[in-house]
Amino acid sequence: MYLCLYGMNDVALFDQLRKRNFSASKVFFERYYGRMLAVCRRYCAEDAEALSTLFDLYDPTLEYLLQHTVESKENLWPHLEMALIKKLILHTKLKGASFHVSNTVHPKSQNEFNFDLFAPSERVDFSLTNRESLLKSIQQLTPPHRLVYNLCCIDGFSNMEVAELMEYSLDTVRVNLEKAKFALFKNLEYILTHQ
Repeated sequence: MYLCLYGMNDVALFDQLRKRNFSASKVFFERYYGRMLAVCRRYCAEDAEALSTLFDLYDPTLEYLLQHTVESKENLWPHLEMALIKKLILHTKLKGASFHVSNTVHPKSQNEFNFDLFAPSERVDFSLTNRESLLKSIQQLTPPHRLVYNLCCIDGFSNMEVAELMEYSLDTVRVNLEKAKFALFKNLEYILTHQ
């Protein structure tokens, strides 16, 4: 049965998922594992947490996808990604913000103790930054800042859409986004100078 399932397109595989075929769920997971893990890595503080989160959220995400996708789709990835992001938002909100700004803003040197969030900072040229440094910088953001940054800057949601998804005020989203951008630049600056 696996050979038959592995060769299926998304429409046929989705039909098997609707029939609650466990083997189809396994094939679906294997097909989208890399993409789902990449999304989780952006929303989690470290790779081990991302892997754990993916395993925790896969079944609820799949259930959400099955409940909210009316027809079988040719390309399931955008729907799966949106379902996973919604589950990650809920997961992050429930986990709470247990980190402090001092954990995410680093001084330029050991002798410098400037942790001022609004101190002027040089902008980072992203074309000179490798993906791992950028990912590590995003992972070091506090959970609410990481969430807002990913939704607005990477996933392309508007501030209003993020406010509705997270049940925050528009001003809270804007402030968190500005703080996230600033902390991201500080994190990148620290990582790039200490490589």
